[in-house]
Amino acid sequence: MSLKRLFWLVSIALMSLFLLLAAGLVATQWNTYRNSAEGVPVVRHIQLAMRVMELISFERGPANSVLGANETEMPAARAELEQARLNSDRSITVLLYVLHGYPNRNYPAIAAGIAQLHTGLATARRNIDNLARRPLSARRSDEITDAVNEMIALIGRPLVAITDLAAIATNADPMLRDSISSARLVASLREYAGEIGTQFTAAIATHRPLRSDEIIAISKLTGRAEQMRFILDLQLRSYVSDRQIRAALDAVDISYFSQGLPILNRMLQIGLKSGEYGLSTGALTALYGPKMQSIVLLRDQIMNDAFNGAVRRTEHARQVLIGVIALALLALAVLYLLLRTIHKRVVTPMLESTRLFVALANGELDTAIPAPRGADEISNLFRAMAAFKDSSIARISLEKEREAFITQLQATSDTDFLTGLMNRRAFFTQGQSMFANAQRYQHNLALILMDIDYFKRVNDDHGHQTGDIVLRQVAALCRLMHRKGDIVVRYGGEEFLMLLPNTNLEQAAMVAEKLRIAIASQRVTAVSGAELQLSASFGVAAYANDNTLEALIWRADKALYQAKNSGRNQVKQAL
Repeated sequence: MSLKRLFWLVSIALMSLFLLLAAGLVATQWNTYRNSAEGVPVVRHIQLAMRVMELISFERGPANSVLGANETEMPAARAELEQARLNSDRSITVLLYVLHGYPNRNYPAIAAGIAQLHTGLATARRNIDNLARRPLSARRSDEITDAVNEMIALIGRPLVAITDLAAIATNADPMLRDSISSARLVASLREYAGEIGTQFTAAIATHRPLRSDEIIAISKLTGRAEQMRFILDLQLRSYVSDRQIRAALDAVDISYFSQGLPILNRMLQIGLKSGEYGLSTGALTALYGPKMQSIVLLRDQIMNDAFNGAVRRTEHARQVLIGVIALALLALAVLYLLLRTIHKRVVTPMLESTRLFVALANGELDTAIPAPRGADEISNLFRAMAAFKDSSIARISLEKEREAFITQLQATSDTDFLTGLMNRRAFFTQGQSMFANAQRYQHNLALILMDIDYFKRVNDDHGHQTGDIVLRQVAALCRLMHRKGDIVVRYGGEEFLMLLPNTNLEQAAMVAEKLRIAIASQRVTAVSGAELQLSASFGVAAYANDNTLEALIWRADKALYQAKNSGRNQVKQAL
């Protein structure tokens, strides 16, 4: 085969490979852009579904007013209810229009669920209207409760739609996951807040004390609302620099938790003793309803932030796609010109052999060396290049084996053989660096020292094999609880240590408490078959101008002994 023909074959292969790589890069970036673009409208669709959920929940307020209104109050209450129903119907109509018009194979099923919601809503409204036509004295408490609960049950439909739409959005743009999750949590908080107020409807309408089931429901719903507020604070930490979202969250604290819930608490105290609430269902709705608006504003703020972020990512993906296409075309043109130039100049075997030698010198050891065909200078040069290639491959292979062996030795020396955790020697190597960083920049740093309770008794009563099982199980829990960047160590014997960067004392105590609960819930089967209940004591200390890492460990150890002396199975914080 002539060298000229060989050159063209190599050129065609290089061009094909480049085109495949360029096409792969463009296709990958195109998928990124397409997915990001698909996620943008779905965010708005989720907002529409949340709006439906909000307005149906809001509609319960005027409905409660109608169920508790007398003949004098009824006209105004009825007008307010009709307006609320009109708003709910409009929101459902808009959502159905969007779901039917958007090209996604999952949307028809979501639209069917919303259509069923509309049907169920019509049935619930008829029941409310039938009750409202009676005189107030003829409306039985259980009938009012059933009508209210029928409206509450409808919330499940838009919630399912929100969940399905959220799955579609996060599948297209995973960066939306946290924002949508937080917004869904806020929407659920709004629903719980509405349900708490709804529990008073039947009692106020019939002027009776609260029943035990209503009291229990109010307590549960209030507890869930408080729990959601705590979870929201954790989830929204990523927005700590976003003043608008932090302000909206603070507004929820002030408007709802500090002003709205106390209104219902006063009603609860009255309902525990008598049925003389001093106001009608409509008055309660007018007083309590506006306090929930801050929750809706927080939800909208989060969703708007998610939408704006999705738009920014889509625009960035579009610009990157254009850049990748432009660079691919430019590189293709450069490659074509380069090959054409080489074609004109590569006319002798010496130039071809020179190209091969340069490729080997640059480390391209997968370059094929032509087999020598004679004893001339070119053949001798090929033999020399083949020998150079073989020696380079052998040298690289030896270097890789040596590096792998060193890595293996390093891992073995740094790892506790029984638990697979970092050992004490390796901890002081890495921990000193982390402590020095915290000391230099005054960053938060916390240390948890844990000791398995009565571990000696386990070894004495059930043998060291059972003790090893206990150590491995506790090590697995420690490994499960730690975050990326934390250091988890078997410190010695039955002692374990966790070093947590960027963590204050309270946060570290929460981690220790979670781990304590996880260990206390474990059951270990001894070699003898006996079931063992585990527990552990914890000492927690946070960096506070300690001079050395050993001083920080000493404070945690002191807190650990306080935990042991106080009865074990508990967490103590160093002062």
